[in-house]
Amino acid sequence: MRIAILTNDYSPQTRGGCGVVAEMQARVLKQRGHEIQTFVSDPGLEKRSPWRRLYFHWRDLSARQDLVQRILDWNPEILLTHNLTGCGWATPQTVCRKAWLAQSGAKKIVWAHVLHDVQLFEPSGKILAHESWRLARKIWRKFWVRSRRRALGMSNIVFSPTVWLLDLHKKYGFFQTAKTFILPNPISQVTSVVPGSGVPEILYVGRLDPDKGFQILVEAWEKLGRDKPRLRVVGQGELVRELPIFRAQDPNFIYCGSLPHEQVLELLKNKPVVVVPSLVCENQPTIILEALAADCRVIASEVGGIPETLDSAGWLVAAGDVEALAIALKRALGTQIIDPQTERARQNILERHGVEAVVDELESILKSNL
Repeated sequence: MRIAILTNDYSPQTRGGCGVVAEMQARVLKQRGHEIQTFVSDPGLEKRSPWRRLYFHWRDLSARQDLVQRILDWNPEILLTHNLTGCGWATPQTVCRKAWLAQSGAKKIVWAHVLHDVQLFEPSGKILAHESWRLARKIWRKFWVRSRRRALGMSNIVFSPTVWLLDLHKKYGFFQTAKTFILPNPISQVTSVVPGSGVPEILYVGRLDPDKGFQILVEAWEKLGRDKPRLRVVGQGELVRELPIFRAQDPNFIYCGSLPHEQVLELLKNKPVVVVPSLVCENQPTIILEALAADCRVIASEVGGIPETLDSAGWLVAAGDVEALAIALKRALGTQIIDPQTERARQNILERHGVEAVVDELESILKSNL
């Protein structure tokens, strides 16, 4: 198969899970003999003011004609799209329409779209578990639903890592005629399991912003008292400047800043308790899958697609509940032997998310729709 991949996040400048998934799929498909060409456009929104971001999102509804022409020149059989902010929301349907017209309807490009988050109807890509200003947000999202649904058009196939995310898009009127499939996010390999360091440790990996719940984790950790274990933190964000813990001389608090992905995997080998305390309705956080692969105990917020992802292989707590998180931390830290049911759940997750199994399914679906 000749597959063009269109995304706003890709190696070596990967910013999140979307880029990891897109690169992993492309690499394995290429190893299997398929022709792969990636087309990447970084929106660069981090450097824009709120008003410039709004203007950017409005202009981004149109097709990027430069990308359209480059993809058409490469002449793919399949167009596989991921997150499209910055790529022009109308770019995929424009590519498919122009290719069909150029062949007088004799040939068409199969277009498959991969969901990663909620940016189709929420430009920020984030929905909080406990939102304020709900009426205003409802009006805001209704506007973007109408605009982006019209701009995006109709893909042939839609892949979603979770039922939750797919159902949410259908609720907003997306993908009513497309063939839809639940395709888990892949794990490249099971991290080598080595004996833990013997020193209890809590690990947080992610953005240090209020919506990620890091402050909730700090409060829960402090409730563990004088015997609290080490809290190791990986990431950057506005809370680095705001929270007193970053200025305190607490030997049990270790701030690592940003680390390469390979170093994060090394930290997981010590089997810390990995905590994902997000206040955002996450889809399928990569750190949860990687922590399970390393045989770590995992605690996460019961929001979005996380319950579906973690299942019974870890502890789920209500988003924003400090007391519940502190109790879960005590239980996880006191658990030396994982019970058989939890281990079975973990193994089932790893089997479903193995990269070869995931790409097998992806490849089979794409081939059957040519």
